[in-house]
Amino acid sequence: MLSMIARLAAVGTAGAAYVIGVRPQLRVWGASEAEASESLPGDEHVPAPRFSSTRAIDIAAAPSAVWPWLVQLGEGRAGLYSYEALERLIGADMQSSDTIVPELQDLAVDDTIRLAPIGGPDGLTLVVDQLEAPELLVLVGRRQADDGDYFNGAVAVSWTLVARAAESGVTRLISRWRMSWAPSAAADLFNGALVEPFHFALDEKLLRGIRDRAERPGVRDAGATGQR
Repeated sequence: MLSMIARLAAVGTAGAAYVIGVRPQLRVWGASEAEASESLPGDEHVPAPRFSSTRAIDIAAAPSAVWPWLVQLGEGRAGLYSYEALERLIGADMQSSDTIVPELQDLAVDDTIRLAPIGGPDGLTLVVDQLEAPELLVLVGRRQADDGDYFNGAVAVSWTLVARAAESGVTRLISRWRMSWAPSAAADLFNGALVEPFHFALDEKLLRGIRDRAERPGVRDAGATGQR
C-alpha cells in the first residue's frame, strides 16, 4: 500500500512539474516575451483558443531565402522538414525535401495544404488565407471554433508563419498555432498529455529543418538574389 501511494505521489509530482514548469515553455520555445504576446495575422480565425503556441528561431539568411521552403510545405508536397517517424505514427506520408521544388512555388490564396490524414476524407487540410511573399503565410482550417469536435478532427485551427527581417541579414522565423475544439475534460486531457508534446516535437524540428536548409550557402545566396 505504501509503495503504491509513493508511486502515485511520484506520478502526481511529475505531472504537476510538467504542467507548471515544462508545458508553458514548450508553447513558447525560442520566442521572446514580446513575440509570444503580440497579435499576428490569423489570430482572428481562432479568437479564443484552447491551445496556442508561438515558437521562433533565428536563421542566418534573408527572408527571400526562407520563403521558398515555407510555400512548399505539406503532405504530397515537400513535407514538413520534421521527424518523419513521428509523422507516420498518425498516418502522414511526409517526404521532406532537401531542395526547393520549382513547381511548388506558385502557392496562392485559397490553395489547400494537407498536413495529416485525420478527421475524414480530407484529413487535416488547411487553406491559404493570407500570403505576402516573402514575409507572411497564414493557413486556416475549414471548421468554425464553435462546432469543433477534437476527436473527430473537426478542430478550428490557424497556423501563421512569419519570416521577419532582423539585424545583420538574420531572419526571425515565427510559427504560431491556435486551436479550439468542443470543450470536454477528456479532450483537454488528451491534448495536454499527448498532443501538445507531439506537436512541440514536430514544430520545433520544422523550424530547425527550415533553418538548416535556408542557411546552406548556395541556397542562401540564391534566395538573397531572388533566384530559384
